[in-house]
Amino acid sequence: MNFNHLSFISQYDMDHLKDMLISFDTIPPWEDMAHDEFITCLKKIQENLKKPDTEDRKPLQALIDLYLLSYFLLDENTPEWIGEELVRNIDVSSFFAGLPCHDDLISLKEKGRWQRVPVLVTSGETAAIRWFIAGFLEESSTDPEPLLPDWAWNLMDDNFLQGMHIAASQARIRAKKNAGTLVYYPLACAENTEQFKKIFNGTSASLPMALAFRSLLEDRNLSSHLVCTGSISGDGSVHAVGGLASKLKAAQNNQYQALVCPADNKIFSDMEADALIQVRTMDQAWMMVCLHEKENHRELVFARCFTLYKTNRTV
Repeated sequence: MNFNHLSFISQYDMDHLKDMLISFDTIPPWEDMAHDEFITCLKKIQENLKKPDTEDRKPLQALIDLYLLSYFLLDENTPEWIGEELVRNIDVSSFFAGLPCHDDLISLKEKGRWQRVPVLVTSGETAAIRWFIAGFLEESSTDPEPLLPDWAWNLMDDNFLQGMHIAASQARIRAKKNAGTLVYYPLACAENTEQFKKIFNGTSASLPMALAFRSLLEDRNLSSHLVCTGSISGDGSVHAVGGLASKLKAAQNNQYQALVCPADNKIFSDMEADALIQVRTMDQAWMMVCLHEKENHRELVFARCFTLYKTNRTV
């Protein structure tokens, strides 16, 4: 989404602006923009957020800043002036405090590998995609625990944090790599969460984050056509999650080809079966996301049949 579009929306509809930021389009906001044009749009958004009738101004500005910083880390072809302007206009250390090189945006980008991760989050009877950023800082001192920026701790309950611990541990075991530091954070703002309500809870995000951590450790890109949900245990097995029907609907609404989910979850219709890839272990999930590319179509057909056999047989 071009930054011109965000600038225009900020004049009229702040709720829509927030939704557009959280949806996290794949196109960098500075795509095809000149230096002066980007600065003009940034200033317009800042001015619009200062209007007296704008609610939640501070959280929205923080979300925009995090949005821009995250795209900078992810985009391999970012113009050099983008980094300079972000450092000039954003308090970088306030977003990355708690991480190595927290006050040096350029070092975070140059010394790290970064990936965006879709996570399915339920609320009542509905589910939605929320985006997380996962990173691997190879040159930093080794830390066995995945690190989280200070501001994000309030958003997660103990179960979620334990799930991230298991996800990082299982990723390291399978990648056979203990060096460096894994980091993660959500594209969200701690100041706009209903009195710091913990909006990320449970362990169902541990499977997608474990796959993301492993891909970063092995410097390998995974398919963007699949989305995952599942609770990983300490032996790498994947266990049932709640709200699978609503998560499948959210996956389909966001144009994902299939949902990788636990074999422990029951399937109630043939339609669901066609859209689900059920797995019992992290290794099975890894195989599926690695093969789910066009050039691997023949291997994928075999792998799906083999996985279905393995997950449905009596053991």
